[in-house]
Amino acid sequence: DAGTICQARDDGAIAQRQRLLGEAPAGIERAHALLARAVEPLRPEGRPLYAGLRSLSMPTTDLGAVWRLGDLLREYRGDSHTAAWISAGLDATEIGLLSELYWGLPMRSYSRTRAWSDAQFDAAHERLRTRGWVDDSSLTDAGRTAREAIETTTDLQMRGAIDAIGDGIEDLFALLTPWGAN
Repeated sequence: DAGTICQARDDGAIAQRQRLLGEAPAGIERAHALLARAVEPLRPEGRPLYAGLRSLSMPTTDLGAVWRLGDLLREYRGDSHTAAWISAGLDATEIGLLSELYWGLPMRSYSRTRAWSDAQFDAAHERLRTRGWVDDSSLTDAGRTAREAIETTTDLQMRGAIDAIGDGIEDLFALLTPWGAN
């Protein structure tokens, strides 16, 4: 059931962090407080993955709470990214093709894993070409500008979290960056 799956996910993620960082890495309480501030003003409307995570209980340890709060921020940004894409009038196949090119991958390489048909790829490619965002195999300047605008729109939706952290953002980066090296 869903509860068992969510608990197993939490248990595995927290155990991995404990293995890499220990039970209470230096600064864990500060990281917990800063991430809690970041999440506090965020609203769930229009963000289904974030809203789903909000329905789960907060782990009782600081390390577990940091895991959950980071997960909440990740899903909030992910849902915001989806909103930016669809607000730009793009569908999933078009998103896949644009993202590959933006990442420097060949068109239809990574997005092929999504099981779209050649006809769906062809139609999406033609729609992007009509917009002037791609040519036969690469992103155009207009396409790069449009893709950057989607990133900017996504980033702007994170303003509430950034503002809530305030001057603590540098502290948070200083705490979390070394943990990422483990």
